[in-house]
Amino acid sequence: MKNIYFLYLLFTIPCIIFANTNRADYDITVILDTLEQTLTGTEEIIYKNNSDDTLNTVNLHLTANYFAENGDYWEDHGRHYNENKSGYIRIDSIYTDSSRLQFTVNGTMGFVELDKPLMPGSL
Repeated sequence: MKNIYFLYLLFTIPCIIFANTNRADYDITVILDTLEQTLTGTEEIIYKNNSDDTLNTVNLHLTANYFAENGDYWEDHGRHYNENKSGYIRIDSIYTDSSRLQFTVNGTMGFVELDKPLMPGSL
């Protein structure tokens, strides 16, 4: 009987903990240029606000920027910048269906200012 309760808790606690987690679905189209060693592309993000909060900004994690020329990787590991081992994400523009959005990038984080608040439960 204890095993049944353990299994019940094992499967229900994550559902309770993550029930209000926001969700994003991605549709990514990229072009690989092997000569220039670049990826260029577009990305459509469908973002659902599952929280109880109204969102005015959406945060993007730009993890590859950790390896940019001015990224923290080189200092964190006591190394000098190496162009062959670098990488970064550059965002040129962000749009909704109706307008171009303002955004800022600070290292590995991007902050998108929404043109209208994203209410709880909405896309």
